[in-house]
Amino acid sequence: MNAHQPDSTAGRLSRDFADRDDELRPLLTRTERTELIGTVANRTLFHLHLADGDTRVVELLWRHPDGTWLVEDARVFSLIAGE
Repeated sequence: MNAHQPDSTAGRLSRDFADRDDELRPLLTRTERTELIGTVANRTLFHLHLADGDTRVVELLWRHPDGTWLVEDARVFSLIAGE
């Protein structure tokens, strides 16, 4: 994600998720920097630093039905100001 190559990132999404995603990819295009928060099992959390100075936390759910790990779902969280 830090390489700022949208095609590369989009290639990591399952077809099902890509068809219904209306939040993650637009958010990634606004992201200047990404920090890994952590990974537990098949979930990964990232802290996104956006171009407008705002931030978001994204949780990615990974699956590998064909032997290739792909994002099957994502949740986006806004941080509480001052926290």
